[in-house]
Amino acid sequence: MLDPIPCLAGASVTVWPGVGERWLSGTLGKFLLMGGTVRAVGLFAGIGGIELGIQRALGASTTSLCENWAPAQAVLRSQFPEAVIEPDVRAFDRVPGGTQILSAGFPCTDLSQAGRTAGITGQHSGLVVHVFDALRKVRGKKNRPWLLIENVQNMLALDQGRAMDYLVGELESLGYRWAYR
Repeated sequence: MLDPIPCLAGASVTVWPGVGERWLSGTLGKFLLMGGTVRAVGLFAGIGGIELGIQRALGASTTSLCENWAPAQAVLRSQFPEAVIEPDVRAFDRVPGGTQILSAGFPCTDLSQAGRTAGITGQHSGLVVHVFDALRKVRGKKNRPWLLIENVQNMLALDQGRAMDYLVGELESLGYRWAYR
């Protein structure tokens, strides 16, 4: 088991050989080690599982969440009382200034084997376009937040991986380097 490195912000970061050292030497790692508070924004937040993980792992402050389902919004209000909750990702047109992490667990309804299998351009899964539209409005590559996108494994197979091709194309057009896990 690896020992966590305490950060001034009250969080700790576990360093995995090879990967951890590169992460800590990056902008976000240096920011944390210097005592900064990471500002996170969650789109398609559901009940905030990803954002809660980011908060617990990095001591992040979740400043804004976007979720359209009223019961999930109630949970978000309870778990993240300081966060602004936006009800419609289509109206989310700008990443708030100072955001270091943007998470987006966009709808899998059109990508899942159990769903409609309409693909990445489907009515629900196609909403991911709003994530990229908002990121395009962030001035300067260095001001763009880290991005965490989550979805189902079937997007790799459906339509010969068209969804993954789309995501990779969008990420690369914005200057992001990416990794799939």
